Amino acid sequence: MPKKTITYRLMCADEDEREFYGVMGKFFALLKYRREIGYRISNAAGRMWVVALLTDEVIGFGSFGVDRHGVGHLYDAWVTEKYRKKDVYRTILNLQMNWFKDHGVTEIWAVVPPYLQERFAGLGFEAETYRGKYAYMKGEPREWL
Repeated sequence: MPKKTITYRLMCADEDEREFYGVMGKFFALLKYRREIGYRISNAAGRMWVVALLTDEVIGFGSFGVDRHGVGHLYDAWVTEKYRKKDVYRTILNLQMNWFKDHGVTEIWAVVPPYLQERFAGLGFEAETYRGKYAYMKGEPREWL
């Protein structure tokens, strides 16, 4: 049996709403996923998503965008438990960072959970403020090592 390959797609509901929600809709609608992710994900005009797919199954995603001031933002992210620590999230972040670089974005903000703050700090992100245990961190686009 041939090895399945993970593919990554850049998606935006603004471009094809039916396709986007056909792939991602269950993550917005089903309580099962909201519980696993830990919060209700959302979408907004202009928000883009890097979606990791194994055949037709979503195994991870990360959303991002640029505000009206040209500042980049990393929003929702999730990888199914089976594929955590297998470079799926790293690849999603690298694709997001490359998009920011390619589009001239020089400042990025992210709300970072405690278990990722050290990794983001290692990439030059600095915590500007906290909300509970979550850090609002600011940095520049760079390769996620």
